[in-house]
Amino acid sequence: MGAVSDGTCVCRRNHSGARGIGLFVRPTIRIAAAFSGIMLLLLTAFFYVPIFALEIHTELAVEGLNYVGDTLLFATTALLAGFGADVARD
Repeated sequence: MGAVSDGTCVCRRNHSGARGIGLFVRPTIRIAAAFSGIMLLLLTAFFYVPIFALEIHTELAVEGLNYVGDTLLFATTALLAGFGADVARD
């Protein structure tokens, strides 16, 4: 780990850790799970769908489809975990 010239990298790292910890804190389970699922969905759209589109007519098309399908399944699991979490009633 080297020195960081600006605070953006450290800030992003701290927020992602906070979302992970948020999955263990009862009042923030839904928000953290929903945000994790949305981030996985966006990452799939911006990274894996273009890979799949470029590989569609090659022998690597199945691998590209696997990337998209697996990541969408993980995103769906995170979103459903958020919807299924109990709401803290005070």
